[in-house]
Amino acid sequence: MLDLATALKRRELVVNLAVRTLKVRYKGSALGFMWTLINPLLMMLIYYVFIGIVAKIKVDIRIMLTGVIFWQFVVMCTGDAAGALAGHANLVKKVYFPRVLMPFSMCLANAVNYLLSLAVLLGLVIVISTTSTSTDVWLDLSWFWLLPVALVLQFALVFGVALIVSALNVYFRDIEHVTSVVLMALFFMSPIIYPVEMVRHDGVATTLSRWYMMNPLASLVTLVRRAFLGTGQPWPPEWTFVPSLALCLVVLGIGLWLFSRLEPHFADQL
Repeated sequence: MLDLATALKRRELVVNLAVRTLKVRYKGSALGFMWTLINPLLMMLIYYVFIGIVAKIKVDIRIMLTGVIFWQFVVMCTGDAAGALAGHANLVKKVYFPRVLMPFSMCLANAVNYLLSLAVLLGLVIVISTTSTSTDVWLDLSWFWLLPVALVLQFALVFGVALIVSALNVYFRDIEHVTSVVLMALFFMSPIIYPVEMVRHDGVATTLSRWYMMNPLASLVTLVRRAFLGTGQPWPPEWTFVPSLALCLVVLGIGLWLFSRLEPHFADQL
């Protein structure tokens, strides 16, 4: 098993790689780091226009916003993972350091963006909840303590996936194309822009919804929404809710194991 603790001792290198990732991403951009906040807001606006106005589907804008920002972090980490090793062949071949730091620093850089987006989300939830005239919308942050738990599990999941994608993409360059298709499927199979209640029958768990909640993304976004919306986001009645959260750690374990097995041959393959 890869010695992650030893790798984490090189904190200075991790920070330098993460800062480099952020600088490269916004190099030459007029708005620079502001795109971290603008992107999820524009995505939320697009979904709201097409789903809420064009399709006339009634959706709580706070549910949509939490889902879009949650999904942005997943997409950025998984999408960037394909190039975390394959896109830095010279660095992998010529400089020795624990290679796990490359996908880890990439996820860390995206986590900085994510935390800033969540700060903006908190402000928007407070404004929307306190100014809405609907009796179905109220401000309840009594479950906000759940957010760190959800973030740790979400980071474990995306880091595990990033390890798998980055390592396999060194050997099979088709992985980055397959990843895009899988992400598209998961987007619609997870309650990102719609409430999870849509897969239940009058709020009651069904066989379909139990299988649906085995998706760790569905359980994680439910936790994030509970943190921001409180009792406005009820607990899922499916017993598969908690086991699916444990899958985040299983994916991380698989990622560390696979990465450690393939790491000795990265330089030869690149």
